[in-house]
Amino acid sequence: MLIEKKILSVSEASAILSCSDNIVYSLLRSQALRGYKDFGGRRWRVPAESITSYIDARITACASLK
Repeated sequence: MLIEKKILSVSEASAILSCSDNIVYSLLRSQALRGYKDFGGRRWRVPAESITSYIDARITACASLK
């Protein structure tokens, strides 16, 4: 998967993951998806490598169920 930006907003992350912003917020709070709040502490930012790691982990988890 090619993600052009290194740091994504929640909206951008949700578009890549094909889910709602609320799901991304939930994943961030549960630490299933790594991210951080910007300098003002208001907006979440998600590193692109975190998205890739999350997708890889989900694929591995699904493959182990077979």
